[in-house]
Order: sequence, then C-alpha cells, then structure tokens
Amino acid sequence: MIGRTISHYRIIEQLGEGGMGVVYKAEDTRLGRVVAIKMISETLHDPAAIERLKREARAASSLNHPNICTIHEIDEVDGQPFLVMELLEGHTLRDGLRFDETLLDLAIEFADALATAHEARIIHRDLKPANLFVTKLGHLKILDFGLAKLVTDDSATVARGLTASDTTVGTIAYMSPEQARGEVIDSRSDIFSFGAVLYELATGTKAFAGATTALVFDNILHKQPPPPQHRLAPVIMKALQKDREMRYQSAADIRADLKRLEHPTGVIAAPRK
Repeated sequence: MIGRTISHYRIIEQLGEGGMGVVYKAEDTRLGRVVAIKMISETLHDPAAIERLKREARAASSLNHPNICTIHEIDEVDGQPFLVMELLEGHTLRDGLRFDETLLDLAIEFADALATAHEARIIHRDLKPANLFVTKLGHLKILDFGLAKLVTDDSATVARGLTASDTTVGTIAYMSPEQARGEVIDSRSDIFSFGAVLYELATGTKAFAGATTALVFDNILHKQPPPPQHRLAPVIMKALQKDREMRYQSAADIRADLKRLEHPTGVIAAPRK
C-alpha cells in the first residue's frame, strides 16, 4: 500500500490499525496537503464493516467542532471505501496518562464536543482513552465515530442490522449500565463513558476494572468506585451514576459545571445517593 496512489491521495506510511480499519498518512496531490486516510482492514471486507465505515463518515462529517476530528470526504477504490480525515499530531489517551494540571481544560473541551454531537442527535457509543487524542498544542480531539448512532424518534430501531448488539459494540470498561444490559441507549450513555474516562485520567486506574468480562460487567452494574481525590470528583461521580435519571442529563450541563470550577469560588453540588 505504501507508495500507492488512491484517487488523488499518495500513501506515505501506515500510522496505525484498529478494529475497524487501517490508518495511513497520505498526500493530497490536488490541494498539496497531508491527510490521514482510514481504510477498511483487509480482514474485514464484509458488508457490515463497510456500512459502519460509511456511517462513520456521515456522522462525523456533519459535526463542525474544533475538538472533533474533521472528516474531509469519503471515497471508494476498487470497491473499498475509505475516509479522508485531518492528520493529527500528538497522542491518544490510550495509556491512561494523568493530566493533573490540564485535566480541567481537556474535560471542558471534551464536554463541549459531546454537547455539539448530542445536539446534532449523534451518540458516539464508544468513548474511551484510545478514541481521545491530545494534539501537540494540548487540545483534545474526539476520534472514531465508527460506532456512532444517529438518534431518531424511534430510537429502539435505529441502525438495527448495521451494528452488533448494544451489549458488545462499546469497549466494556467504559460502557454505561444500560449499554451493558443491552438496552436502548441515549446521549446519557456517552455521559457515563465520559465519567469513566475522566475517572481514569484523574486517578490512573479504571473506574470499573476486572480480571474477566463478567467481573467488569458486575462492577459497572452493581459497584461504585471510590471518589477520586481531585477537584473534578463531583462532576465525575455525578456522570457515573448508574441510574441515568440521576446522571447529568446533558453534556451542556457538564460543561457548565466544569466552567464553574475554572473560578476559585466555583461550587458544584455532590451527586445524590
């Protein structure tokens, strides 16, 4: 693949590979810019994977936000679709890095991006450190809307047949209880995942760990982690409420509470038990 030209993109090098596809660095020979190209992995040439990639493009390209990875276009070559995305420089939060000084700033950007997506009726469904990127300038970018779910009035039937069941599509340790139970989810599932990611960044440990899948599920469904020793603890613990009616009801509400913490007198009410 290296050195090959696809449409008007010359492949330079492979950057990484995930569950949905392979990502390459490429040169846009028409516009003279460097981009990232995501193609379906050669081991995943099946209709469901292709539909999922196309849905990623439709969902993400409709979002215009500085903290969401920009999708430039979707194209196809020899029957193989690919996404053209902005090329990011930096690193993901895959390693569970802690950001004691900058976590509040990253959390605000995270919440603001989610608020924009949710206002567009798009749920990410797979928020985790590997899908969160910190640029060299220290800004957050949400990656991979490959499991995104466009919410309609009949949310129970959206995307049926296009994804695996709600019980399996997300990364287990960051699933909401309702997602783990295979129930219909809404934007509040992303809010729980937001809390699980922030908990890990604040403490260096997963909110819901376990040696087996069964133990992780049990922790998500029945156990609450101890509050982190961090000023974001009230926000994190409210986001992690198992009953979604007790959680933040919108990412915009999270953003408002986080912005209050930017000020020395900012006070946030603790979550109800």
